[in-house]
Amino acid sequence: MKKWTIVGLTALLTLAASAALASVPQESLYLGGIGYGSKGAYVRQVYGTPTETEQEHLSSHPSGTAVEYEYGDGVSIHLADETVYHIEVSANNGWATPEGIHVGMDASLLEKTYGAPDLIRGDKFIYTADGVPGVGMVFEIEKGKIDEIEIGRIKQAGLQ
Repeated sequence: MKKWTIVGLTALLTLAASAALASVPQESLYLGGIGYGSKGAYVRQVYGTPTETEQEHLSSHPSGTAVEYEYGDGVSIHLADETVYHIEVSANNGWATPEGIHVGMDASLLEKTYGAPDLIRGDKFIYTADGVPGVGMVFEIEKGKIDEIEIGRIKQAGLQ
């Protein structure tokens, strides 16, 4: 009887641990068709010349520099060595995840789409990516609605 109790508890704990991890697949790390790891040439090919470009200092990257592309008021794409490492969308402008999640939607759709977040910090729902440590999706919630979406390094969002 003791043996079955231990087996049952082990199975239950394993299920609970896997249910607690709401990791999203790497294929979800896209906004508006631009993904974590996309090349700058592809971004420019799809969306044209950015409305604004700004050089940034990036201490966590060997080159020490990065660039931010802005498209309109609500889209920022950060690149280091011509590779996208962070995307932010803060306007309901048609940019969405591959699953159709976009700014302005009801926040309850996040759990229906991705499951429970891995972490909630203040008004941010954080989902980590499968197989890519330190990378994921961050949804900022305001009055029950998605107010901002970030994809890329979670540290960039000030969460690590």
